Amino acid sequence: MQLIADAGAPPTIAQLAALSGYPRPTVYRIVGALIAEGLAVESARGGCYTLGTCLMSLASRSWERSDLRIAATDALQVLRDATQETVHLVVRSGAEMVCIEKLENPHAVRMASRIGTRVTLYSG
Repeated sequence: MQLIADAGAPPTIAQLAALSGYPRPTVYRIVGALIAEGLAVESARGGCYTLGTCLMSLASRSWERSDLRIAATDALQVLRDATQETVHLVVRSGAEMVCIEKLENPHAVRMASRIGTRVTLYSG
């Protein structure tokens, strides 16, 4: 799934095999299992693969049930209200951070960011 997500354009089985180092038959089986679970779909042009909509449902459930997000909600609201600025709650993921909550400022100018976005630690 990560190789499909990171690809600039929907990858083919041959591209996935080259990127993963797995033989084509193994990649066919893995992609077939992902398709069966709704985690990947074959693109409209055929032979290329994209992530499936089932991932949105899984991500949404994970986000809604995040203990950290739930625990931090009140403090984020207080911070946002006190500063009148957009606030983000991020968690570290290796050398990156992933946004798991965002509360917008009340002003017309908005910060372009999304929940689930990954950013390198040094640039955040």
